[in-house]
Amino acid sequence: SPRTMIVVSHSGKLRMEYKVSVNIHKQEGNQMTWSAPATAEPAEDYTEGMKIVEFNGRMYIFGSDGEKTEGCASDITDGKKWEQLASSLSTPFDADAYKSLIVQGDNLYILSGGKVLSSPDGENWSEVASTDAKQLLGATPWRMYALSADGMIAVSTDGGVTWKTEDIDGDAAMLPTSDISMCYNPLKTNPDAYQVIIVGRGDSETELKGRIWGKVEENSQYSQDNAWTSYGDYDGNKYPAPALVSMQAIAYDEGFVLFGGNGIGETGYREYSTFYKSLDGGLSWRTDNGMTLPNEFICTNDVMAMTVDSDNCIWIVCGASGQVWHGRLNKLGWEEYKQYYKE
Repeated sequence: SPRTMIVVSHSGKLRMEYKVSVNIHKQEGNQMTWSAPATAEPAEDYTEGMKIVEFNGRMYIFGSDGEKTEGCASDITDGKKWEQLASSLSTPFDADAYKSLIVQGDNLYILSGGKVLSSPDGENWSEVASTDAKQLLGATPWRMYALSADGMIAVSTDGGVTWKTEDIDGDAAMLPTSDISMCYNPLKTNPDAYQVIIVGRGDSETELKGRIWGKVEENSQYSQDNAWTSYGDYDGNKYPAPALVSMQAIAYDEGFVLFGGNGIGETGYREYSTFYKSLDGGLSWRTDNGMTLPNEFICTNDVMAMTVDSDNCIWIVCGASGQVWHGRLNKLGWEEYKQYYKE
């Protein structure tokens, strides 16, 4: 019940009464709560790979059956009914096009047939520009990034129309080549700057560590471009990112979170069982014991997709089964109450 607090002036002539209540959350803030699973039936055919993004109040899954890329979507408030998307293009997307599905501003973007394409709804697509880039990696509010034909990182500041090669501080041959994802967190000190990381792995079955590259993207008027740098792969790092099958990374809870299947090589990492979290910008990755999966979670395929939505919910789609889960750290769903006092 509320307590009454009385504040008296130094003279004793004035007094104010305040009623004070203390609300205590009954949930553990650092524990996950998951929804009951649903099935995205179209995704059952995405046997070779898929990617999920949030855009304009909907969740979009694009995936490949080995011959072409197709897509489906569901309202973010639903997540149970998934509709097959009908593309306006006369030819289907390339088999690997799903890897390039990204969001920036008012459009979805994808790379297929040597063309950057944009869409306001996932169905009506228009050509932005021709390019020889291999894959669109991701986008911040200001810039779009791609893996270029010569294995470098390219950047566009005009929505994918023109591209230029970024500076790299290190061996470009060690950029990730498989299971690549890009994510970013805004810097607390500058609203127009972002800590951006690219996460993935190499193609070798003996390379046990993930490949993490990052930079600080600055967009103020007099800022200078920063070079991409390899993170985490240095002597003395006790917590490097593991190389996992179908590994995915997201920005979450003021850090970055990594999740994936079996570890590459004889590492002992069990598939789809552990979330790894980095609180130092991608340098070290420790097991987050609070972020756990429900006992009913089953993902038995090398195909998995993960993203986070604007409500801090993590969405995971399992290959072959099309099973869809979404959950959230309890504390990220709590409403913040602010009370201001004045006479």
